[in-house]
Amino acid sequence: PNLSPTEPPAASPVIQPTLSPVTQPTGPCESIDCGDHGVCKAISETEAICDCEVGWNGAFCDGSCDGFCVGSYPYNCAENLSGRVNYICGPSVNQCYYSTAVEDTGPAGWCTFKSTVPATLPPNLSPTEPPAASPVIQPTLSPVTQPTGPCESIDCGDHGVCKAISETEAICDCEVGWNGAFCDGSCDGFCVGSYPYNCAENLSGRVNYICGPSVNQCYYSTAVEDTGPAGWCTFKSTVPATLPPNLSPTE
Repeated sequence: PNLSPTEPPAASPVIQPTLSPVTQPTGPCESIDCGDHGVCKAISETEAICDCEVGWNGAFCDGSCDGFCVGSYPYNCAENLSGRVNYICGPSVNQCYYSTAVEDTGPAGWCTFKSTVPATLPPNLSPTEPPAASPVIQPTLSPVTQPTGPCESIDCGDHGVCKAISETEAICDCEVGWNGAFCDGSCDGFCVGSYPYNCAENLSGRVNYICGPSVNQCYYSTAVEDTGPAGWCTFKSTVPATLPPNLSPTE
């Protein structure tokens, strides 16, 4: 009542609510730096791992086998084998080792290019004070300290690849159509035709596949020591010969 046309009612002041400061959530990845080749992933409220790009390894994804192993990742080795944890390569061609336990890192001085069990990093790691990372020490390739392994001195020729089956033993994995401890044998010219010489090549429970000099002469053994009729040729064996350690390719 009696409101002056020149005096509008005073507006109620707008009161801005007080905003509480936003607290950034913290976690095990808050202070972990996985570098340019990895991503930190929390596996619990206090622990994390660095998930590395293909070809990079180590707790902080700062290691690579390039320059030590021959070629590029995976260095002519397998990279997806059932039950294997560490995938390890040596300094010579076709030197590969696959371990089934985290603590088994293969022959001394070889390089782990892949691990299916990344290192668990400690909680609350300060980003400005990272733990002293173990230096990646590349083994010297001098003749005196050259790393050795079961494939170091084994030559599987042009038709096979040496594969370590332990720290001291290896096999030559042969191409189809080649056989023998060093993959230097073929039944071409003895058996009729070409591999598999009109014989079967995948029979359950058979170890040696053997052909004769005439058409349709085939023999399949169930024991390694059974090599068939005298003079016939073994064109395939499912149990390659285990080679002794440090076998010289000239012996």
